[in-house]
Amino acid sequence: MIAFLTLIYCVLLFALIKLKVIKASPLAYGSIGVWVLLLLIVLFIPMQFFAPSGPIRVFSYVLQIVPNVGGQVIEVPIEPNTPIEEGAVLFRIDPRPYQNTVDRLEAVLASTGVNVSQLTESLRAAEAITGMARANLLATETDMDQRARQRVEAARAQVAGTEANLEVARADFVRMSKAAASEAVSRAQLDAARRQVETLEAQLDAVNAEFRNAQLAITSGSDRIQQARDQVSQTEANEQSARLAYEAEIGGVNPAIKQVLADLETARLNLEWTTVRAPADGYVVNLQLKPGFRVAALPLSPVMSFVDTERVEMVALISQTQARHVEPGQEAEVVLDFYPGRTFPVKVMYLVKAQGQGQLSPSGQLPVGNPSERNAPFFVRLEMEDFPDDLELLVGAGGSVAIYTEYGQPTHLIRKVMMRMQSWLNYIM
Repeated sequence: MIAFLTLIYCVLLFALIKLKVIKASPLAYGSIGVWVLLLLIVLFIPMQFFAPSGPIRVFSYVLQIVPNVGGQVIEVPIEPNTPIEEGAVLFRIDPRPYQNTVDRLEAVLASTGVNVSQLTESLRAAEAITGMARANLLATETDMDQRARQRVEAARAQVAGTEANLEVARADFVRMSKAAASEAVSRAQLDAARRQVETLEAQLDAVNAEFRNAQLAITSGSDRIQQARDQVSQTEANEQSARLAYEAEIGGVNPAIKQVLADLETARLNLEWTTVRAPADGYVVNLQLKPGFRVAALPLSPVMSFVDTERVEMVALISQTQARHVEPGQEAEVVLDFYPGRTFPVKVMYLVKAQGQGQLSPSGQLPVGNPSERNAPFFVRLEMEDFPDDLELLVGAGGSVAIYTEYGQPTHLIRKVMMRMQSWLNYIM
């Protein structure tokens, strides 16, 4: 641009000399150097700070496509470098092994459901057995309590009655024995009194034996009641085990069914992953995958590279001495080598206030500086608000940018002229 303006000045100077408006002299010819110096001081040096320029590069995310499951590829329905939409099929893996796993787990789930139904029936049966045991205990306690106590009371009454009769008989025998000495009572009456005493003594022995047997019956009944209680305890323990097996749930689902459901969900997910789809709008480059290839779910073994066209970015490189006035929101223009003769308005999103030379990574090595790169450029992120319909930002495309700061407005015009000159020169350079 300096040469262009200097050429214009020279043409104008020689025209004025030719027309004899200015006299040819060393001073007139020396004004050319003054003009160049004036351009540098007034326009071009300030322009480096107030309208900085630098190269740009178009970047995009390139996603390495790695399948989540392994197997043999049966279909690749896409073509390289052809735009596809998000969710489009990139390739398919043979789904039969994964479908077989899903079918098997569905059968296991059905079988597990039957087992859970059996647990329900087992709980109901245990509850019924416990109820019967409790009823038996109640009946045993009631029956043994009533009959045994009635028998003891009856035996006790018989003992008391027999003892009373025996006392009377003994008193009669003593009285008759004294009367027999004076022959007031016959021998037959005395023998009869003696036999009565002996009979009552025998009866007393019998009723005492019955009383003791009644008391033993109470003890024996207590053993039967204890056996009934032990049976109730056992049936209650069985019922509790059946209830725990039935009610052992995780989130309202039986644990056996929960495990099968988790395995089935994983199997269905693996089956779904046999169809690999585009993660975004974009295209595949350098497509080498063909049906019959075998792929594996290994992060270090991508099968294709997918260019994400939804997140295409333009990044400019501005030297440190020129980047101090760059702020977000400033107007800018870009010239792309792929589109000669055109300039595109953009805006500054932000200045990336960091670069690789300033990064310290943990290692056993001391930092090494490179004095020749002390003015390493910073990245400036650009955005295009009004995107032309015919513009395609090719990943890796290059060009130039001019950023117009709030300072040095006259220098902006020179920078705009330079940008347009560069865009037209792209036709031949």
